[in-house]
Amino acid sequence: MVLRRVLALGVEVDTVLLDEYVLPGGYLTGEVRLLGGSVDQRVDGITLALLAHEWVTGGREREDEFHRVAVSGPFTLPVRNTHVVPFRVPLPWETPLSEVNGQPIEDQAIRVRTELALAGALDKSDSDPLAVRALPAQQRIIDALANLGFRYFFADLETGRLPGSSLPIWQEIEFRPSAKYRDAMNELELTFIAGPSSVDILLEVSKYTTVEPSFASLATRGSRDVLFRSTAEYSWLDEELDWESWVEERITTLLGPAS
Repeated sequence: MVLRRVLALGVEVDTVLLDEYVLPGGYLTGEVRLLGGSVDQRVDGITLALLAHEWVTGGREREDEFHRVAVSGPFTLPVRNTHVVPFRVPLPWETPLSEVNGQPIEDQAIRVRTELALAGALDKSDSDPLAVRALPAQQRIIDALANLGFRYFFADLETGRLPGSSLPIWQEIEFRPSAKYRDAMNELELTFIAGPSSVDILLEVSKYTTVEPSFASLATRGSRDVLFRSTAEYSWLDEELDWESWVEERITTLLGPAS
């Protein structure tokens, strides 16, 4: 992926991302390539910002910056000279996914923006999408839900900080229930809070109730169950764990005896 922009006094900047995709907690590698303009330029620094972009109801857009890292300190960019800044920067473990089962998440994008402090001003260059795939343990949870009959249909981004997360946002991946749970819920929401050796799984159910009696076309969101949180160790991937049973036990606990 290449970002290209002409800045003040003819300076050009290209940001080249070398990875087809990345994983949460992995590395983003690439190069920022600068071509000097008509005069020597003082560059005070280069920063990469990670953005979560979402198109919301009514055609509006929102963009939340959730991480930034400096990839260069000050240097001078001579006239018409090329300067290349390679980078290999770690990504937060809680980085939202941009796709589920190989399909891009609708109305969402994770983007990388290059910020160049040049001539006493900050230029925020155009950003480029970043493909973020699930960690193996995250994918195994998603696969278990599919094998239990749950169907992925949407994902959204929420603003705030969950306990155990360092990010100012979190992602909810939403599933339609299997026939077994259709009377108990309208949707199941899944949130991941990953770390170096394990991933926390947050499950939440939603149920909608119809307003009676004369306004049957209206609906109100019923109360949400308390989040159920559990931890899956990455080492379990090497063991003969029945992931479907493990996930179903947690759904049953979340719903309680009345389910």
